[in-house]
Amino acid sequence: MSRRSGQANTVVVVLVTLMAAAVIGLVIWIVIGGGGGPPPPPPDPVGGSTVAVQSDVTVTRKELPVPPAPPPKPVAKPQRIKETVQAGKTYRIVIKEGVQSRVEDGDWGLKVVVNITYSGEHEILRKIESNDGHRIVELRTFVASRNVKVLSTVEQAQLDLGTSGTLSLVALEFLAPGTLETVAVSKPIFDSLFKEGAQQLANDNSAKVKAAVDSLSGKQVRIVYVDGVGVESLTQVGCTLTEDERDFIFTTSVLSDCYIMPEIDKKPGESWTVPGSEFAILFDPSWRGHPVGNIVLKRDKDQDISGQPHAVMKVDSGVVSINATDASKRRMGTFTPKGQMTYSLTNNHVDSAKLQGSLTVEELSRDHLLFPAKFKATPSITIDYFCEILP
Repeated sequence: MSRRSGQANTVVVVLVTLMAAAVIGLVIWIVIGGGGGPPPPPPDPVGGSTVAVQSDVTVTRKELPVPPAPPPKPVAKPQRIKETVQAGKTYRIVIKEGVQSRVEDGDWGLKVVVNITYSGEHEILRKIESNDGHRIVELRTFVASRNVKVLSTVEQAQLDLGTSGTLSLVALEFLAPGTLETVAVSKPIFDSLFKEGAQQLANDNSAKVKAAVDSLSGKQVRIVYVDGVGVESLTQVGCTLTEDERDFIFTTSVLSDCYIMPEIDKKPGESWTVPGSEFAILFDPSWRGHPVGNIVLKRDKDQDISGQPHAVMKVDSGVVSINATDASKRRMGTFTPKGQMTYSLTNNHVDSAKLQGSLTVEELSRDHLLFPAKFKATPSITIDYFCEILP
């Protein structure tokens, strides 16, 4: 036998051995539980990215690749800080927003102009564990963050966000956090979202409904905030955080009420400028946006609401740019708000805000429920904010 023939036989033996090993491995995988097909791919999270922070690990702002900018100036009023964010208290926040516009949407399947109605609602609990007037420790729970998008040729449907502080999209609880799926078109969904046109939408066989539960839903974090510094450290409690979730929470303004209402003794007619970053709590957390810019507020005549005195603040002027740019190059645009906010002079915090305005989209997100659409008109946006101290 020649040397070349011996080499060929050796190669054949090696190949046969490798093929046998592959077959055995496949059989073992099927027996263990792989089934008869390939393993399913993991679901794409809504608003998620690479896991950056493991459970029960603390991250400081110095460890971030790009630490967020600190507040423009410290509050530097320890007693005011203690009164505004009261130690031992739990604040319940409900944020609801609605967007309506004419769009060309990829979910429709064809490049036709249709009407889009987007609604989101978010419930957050803020338990203030300690507050010495300079350093605040807060346990924040993202109880729920849900979104629904309706596409239809029906034009007279009018979105209704419902009563402040109440949740309307509880029916979406069956969706696991971080998932996105189409929901069957049903009259109850339309009845909960629309003041007018619900029946027409229910009868529209071509209407499409898509719902999402954001990946932050159900997660809990401990935030350490220092006046004049911002979020100093972040510890996730019994959960993990993605990079964008981590970076988003680091932009939190724990003392936003102190900036929105800087002086309790301001007189009706007086105005002041508030940095856009202090309005972060008003926006849909699933957008992961960081607002910048300035809003001018003017104090109106005080009102008695539910038996308690309130300072009323009107939005006088200003524009907020909601920058959600990250590795995927997504960005929302600018929001020009009108409306009012109320500040409880008894409990020392902003307890309601109702804002309306136009939303100008600069660059569209590729992985958010609202923004695969190409807007054919300037979207109108409504924001309803509610905050109460739990007993």
